[in-house]
Amino acid sequence: MTINNEKKILVALDIDCTLLSTININIKNEKDKILKQLLFSNLDVIDVFEKTENIVEYTFARPNLKLFIERLNKFANIVIFTARKEKFALLAKEQIDPFNLYIQDVYNIKNTSCLNILYPGPKDLQCLLVGYPERKLENIVIIDDLWDTNGFLQLTNFIPIISWNVENINYDTSYLNILKNDNYLLNEILPFLYTLKDVSDVRPIIAKYLNNTIFKRKLNNTLIKMNEYILYYNRVLKNNLNIIHLDRKNALIEAYKNIIKKNRINNDKKYKIKNRKIEKELENKEKELENKEKELENKEKELELEIENEIRHLIPNYRDTLNLIKFNLELVNKYNQNQNNKLNPNINYIEYII
Repeated sequence: MTINNEKKILVALDIDCTLLSTININIKNEKDKILKQLLFSNLDVIDVFEKTENIVEYTFARPNLKLFIERLNKFANIVIFTARKEKFALLAKEQIDPFNLYIQDVYNIKNTSCLNILYPGPKDLQCLLVGYPERKLENIVIIDDLWDTNGFLQLTNFIPIISWNVENINYDTSYLNILKNDNYLLNEILPFLYTLKDVSDVRPIIAKYLNNTIFKRKLNNTLIKMNEYILYYNRVLKNNLNIIHLDRKNALIEAYKNIIKKNRINNDKKYKIKNRKIEKELENKEKELENKEKELENKEKELELEIENEIRHLIPNYRDTLNLIKFNLELVNKYNQNQNNKLNPNINYIEYII
């Protein structure tokens, strides 16, 4: 589908427990049969997948999902960004948007462009910028029920949503009613997104929003973790940047040395066992070993150069990532009403002469 450049805001949507939820049911189990009947009579099932002869995976849509997508499409460009496998993500897109009218693309954190070199777990929204020069972080938001962990790098681009998880039912009809009557997408998320559609930078508004919602307690815990992360990687920059590379280099050098040592031992044995007629052959072997030692020296130099180049590449990534987290910390703190919870990390980056 074509991208509408007139729409200023890009909304990324998580799938699991944000838009959809799956549950495995044993169709031969009597209790599970009752549970299935309860779910089917109250929720909207959009996919059925037979995993085994007895186990079937059912996927349910959050209430008002299609209406939410249709209304959101009127003022925002939409993509999916998930931690689930690409196959699941593409299937989910097909279920939510079967005629390819609303969702532009699907992103998965396993994709190379979505991996952050320092923190390969959360969703790094910078991968949404790749190939789209018109996109900017200032105009990107993501809706995610795991916002406090997935939003570690760009916290003020994440809008939290209450988790919608059918697996938590456990034959509890009261919880089933909560799932059935959930209206969070239309009543909470959509109106807030609408207020962001024309702003120059969504992040200050989201920072303020995070400080004034039911997610406040989680927010403070996340800020503490972010601060610890910055301090930890600052120490890494200062003390341990070369350790991984040196370990790899030393392992290779050790392997070469073992080969040389083994050849020397074998040559000594041959020298003792065989007579002087093979002395010439042993001399040739010694020359071969000398050549191998020179080869090892050259390999060491190559590895040192490779390490230096890797460090050149790595330092900007450290700085960019830490700056991004620091920016989010300061922005959220600006709107933090509880002065005792304010965090003011003093970050001094390590200068490298490379």
